[in-house]
Amino acid sequence: MSSYPKWLLSRNQLRQAFWKLAFSTLPTPILFKLWYENRRKHLRVDIETATEKELISFSGGVIAVYWADVPGVGSGPGASLYVQAEEVMRLDCFGSHMGHMHINPEQGHLMYRHGEHMTARLYFPEGSREEHVERATFEMRNNAFVALQMNALPMIQKHKLDKNDLMQATAQMHQAMMHLIKSKAQDSKVLSSLNT
Repeated sequence: MSSYPKWLLSRNQLRQAFWKLAFSTLPTPILFKLWYENRRKHLRVDIETATEKELISFSGGVIAVYWADVPGVGSGPGASLYVQAEEVMRLDCFGSHMGHMHINPEQGHLMYRHGEHMTARLYFPEGSREEHVERATFEMRNNAFVALQMNALPMIQKHKLDKNDLMQATAQMHQAMMHLIKSKAQDSKVLSSLNT
C-alpha cells in the first residue's frame, strides 16, 4: 500500500512529469544538457550485460571494451567511446546479421524513455564476429569525429580528439576485442570437452 495520498504524486511520477514537460518545451541543446547534468553517470561496462571489461584511456577520451551478452539481441565483443563521461559511440560485434553500432546512444535513450523512438542501430554487413570487429575498428577510426559533431551537447561538439591518440587506442580496442573472441572460443571448447 502506498504511503502517498492519492492526490500526491510519487517522486518517480514527478520526475516523469518534469521530463515530459522539459521534452515538449525546451530546445534540444538545453534539454540534453539538463539530461547530462542530472542522470546517473555510469559506463556501459557497469551493467550486468557487460563482462570481461577493459578501459583504454587516451588523451581526450576512454574506450571501454567488454563482452556484451544482450538477451534477445546477441552476444560478442563490444566497445564504447566516452568523451567527458558521455557515450558517443557504441559498437556491438555480435556476428551474423546482428552486429551494429549506435551514435550518441544516451541521447537516444532519453528519446526512447519519452516514447519518441529507440536508439537507432546502424547495422554492419552480415559476417562473423571477427569481421564485425574489423568493421567496428573502421567505424571508430573514421566516424568518432562525426559522432562528436552529431552530439546535441555543444561541449561534446567542440571537444578535440587527437587523431594519432585515437588511432593507437583503436588499435588496442581491436586487439582486446579479438582476444575476447578467442578466449570465449577456448572456453566453449573446454566446456564441450567436459560435457563429453
